[in-house]
Amino acid sequence: MVAQGHNPVHLTKSAMPIAKKPLKTLFEAMFHGKRTFEDFMGGVGESDMQRSQIRQGDKRREIVSPSERLRAYHHFLRLFLVEFLPIKEEAVFSYRKGVSARAAVEKHVNSRHFFVTDIRSFFPSLTRGIVRNTITRALDEIPIADLPDFLERVLDMMCVDDALPIGFSTSPGLSNAALYPFDVAFQAHCEDLGVIYTRYADDIVLSAAESITVEAGEVALNEHLGEVFEGQLQLHRGKSKYLHIGRKIKLLGMVLLPNGTI
Repeated sequence: MVAQGHNPVHLTKSAMPIAKKPLKTLFEAMFHGKRTFEDFMGGVGESDMQRSQIRQGDKRREIVSPSERLRAYHHFLRLFLVEFLPIKEEAVFSYRKGVSARAAVEKHVNSRHFFVTDIRSFFPSLTRGIVRNTITRALDEIPIADLPDFLERVLDMMCVDDALPIGFSTSPGLSNAALYPFDVAFQAHCEDLGVIYTRYADDIVLSAAESITVEAGEVALNEHLGEVFEGQLQLHRGKSKYLHIGRKIKLLGMVLLPNGTI
């Protein structure tokens, strides 16, 4: 995988010394004896989750709902781990407080040609190994001093069947951070090409003034996704399409009118 860089926002944060503390100290400071660290380290079983199936079109997706116990531990891990993971905020608009899909669409209002696609089986494709690498790359920014000693147990709590599940509160933030190396490298390439790139979870939009520029962006998109994730993440070809002003432009569920109005 490509080495993870840093965006300006997180450079500012990491430029200040992070007061790191042991995982047990942070845990006890949050729960004040209501839950024990021994229980936190006790592992996760099927009794800690409820699996259900939902139908979306002709496909079924598994939703995993955590128990009250596991939900509390996910809240802890979000506060002290997931929220410290870097994301490329200039390009990524999903799962962020105060930011909506509209902000992603607004980036494209002055374009005339578009390419829209999404990543096939997004959460299930983000394997335990990808999540491990995501956290390991960001160890300097996470305030848990001894996280490497407990990382596999933490991964047990956030992954199901060796991948990110749909339904855990930790999964959205982890998915944003997991694509950070790709987002950094691909956005830099798009800037060189003159392509506007935004991502909302697994939905990707490219746009530019000329169709040939957008086509070059699609080629680069495939190259970077393959290089960073070595084939583990792939585009959903059945949902990939080119659009242009003069026909209906629908981006992330919103219609972009020829005058730039959303």
